Amino acid sequence: MIPLKLSVQGLYSYQDTQEIDFTRLTSSAIFGIFGKVGSGKTSLIEAISFVLYDKTERLNDRGDNRHYNMMNLQSKTSRIDFEFRAGDEGQRYRFVYEAKRNLRKYHEVTNSERRAFKWTGEQWQPISNDKENIGVLAEAILGLDYDNFKRTIIIPQNQFREFLELTPGKRNEMMNRLFKLEQYDLSKRVAKLERANDLELAELRGW
Repeated sequence: MIPLKLSVQGLYSYQDTQEIDFTRLTSSAIFGIFGKVGSGKTSLIEAISFVLYDKTERLNDRGDNRHYNMMNLQSKTSRIDFEFRAGDEGQRYRFVYEAKRNLRKYHEVTNSERRAFKWTGEQWQPISNDKENIGVLAEAILGLDYDNFKRTIIIPQNQFREFLELTPGKRNEMMNRLFKLEQYDLSKRVAKLERANDLELAELRGW
């Protein structure tokens, strides 16, 4: 995944719309998000995971109330708009999340909406508006489920140790999915050639 643009509004401490143009950062192939404690780094990172998978590491155990907990206290609406490239051909995708506060019941955030788009031709074509399965779509596009996404693309604070302590099997599975290493696994092809050579040798010896 190559991020292109992130826009957030009404999210955590970001009351007004904030936009990050990643194209200037990713042009050098590597970049980092830096800042003081409490400056909003984690909020931006969680915005990406939330708009893609409907999950965040800090609020996953709080049920649907996380929509309220994520919204800025002074905001009536919240919005996350994330554009990125993914896949072998670097296709452009866009995931959007929007929610509104219930003006009669301040602690309720209702009318949450999720949409996904793919850049086709010269315009965005909708590919999903099913908020229940948005994470499944993200997994299909990125080739990563949420657990592997957070371990490799976005490692939550204080959880790098979990990444290092994965069992060998889990680590191999994650690395294979991330870097598509199956194409370099020659064991099956070598075993097939070995069997064919053994059969041919046996036939030759039989003469």
